[in-house]
Amino acid sequence: NMEFFYEKYFNSHVLLSSYKNKFELVYTIDDYDKKILKLLSKNSRISCIEISKYVPISSVAISQRIKNLEKSKYILSYSIYISPSKIGLYQFYFFIENRNLNERKKLYSYIKSHPAVCSLIDYIGDPFIEFCVFVNNPYEVRKVIQDISSKFNDNKVIDFLFTDEDFISHGLPQCIFR
Repeated sequence: NMEFFYEKYFNSHVLLSSYKNKFELVYTIDDYDKKILKLLSKNSRISCIEISKYVPISSVAISQRIKNLEKSKYILSYSIYISPSKIGLYQFYFFIENRNLNERKKLYSYIKSHPAVCSLIDYIGDPFIEFCVFVNNPYEVRKVIQDISSKFNDNKVIDFLFTDEDFISHGLPQCIFR
């Protein structure tokens, strides 16, 4: 289970509108659409002309296919990846061992709601939880861990990682596009 909470850092929430009552286009994708989706998943700003270098159809046809993919909800939205260091944030990943499995749901909920946490991964069947923290100052990370530890003292930080690398979209796994 993986969740992301990047909107915490921009004081906004993304609301997805419901289309249940609207007519949805029935569209079956083919190999060309899969190639288009693969390219868009790696770079959502790629032009139709650039896509046409990899998919042997015209840029106009590619544009129409993208519109069909959007209308039929194969493409739900487009996003950007932001470099935390460029906006003055430090990014840390933590791996903790949850030793009190009776408190796991409470711990998960608490970490998820923590203002510094931007993503959370819960490994099913394992006592480990991984989460990412953004802080303005590297010394603030200690406060975050102390805060979590004070409320859930049966947990142990197994490892942590500091990274100043940009977010990079690796796209979906290759098996999706077969």
